[in-house]
Amino acid sequence: MTMSGTKSFNQVLFAIELYDVKWDFGPLTWTNVTITATGTDSKWCSASPENYNSASKFSVVGVKASTENGVVTCNIANVTLESPK
Repeated sequence: MTMSGTKSFNQVLFAIELYDVKWDFGPLTWTNVTITATGTDSKWCSASPENYNSASKFSVVGVKASTENGVVTCNIANVTLESPK
């Protein structure tokens, strides 16, 4: 999904919101994720993600960052929410 030019964000969320129902399905995986941001500091790309209230087991695989012309591109092979904790 591209939101370029429409909104400014300072975080990316990968979430499952369940209300009064069980997590009764397997892992949810996002693949070939690309996140871009203006700037030259790419540390945010490889920093440990926040796990709000330690709500789930997750994995992040294949993180690569590059910077060109004042834009940081973060490519992630897979982000998987494996199960609730």
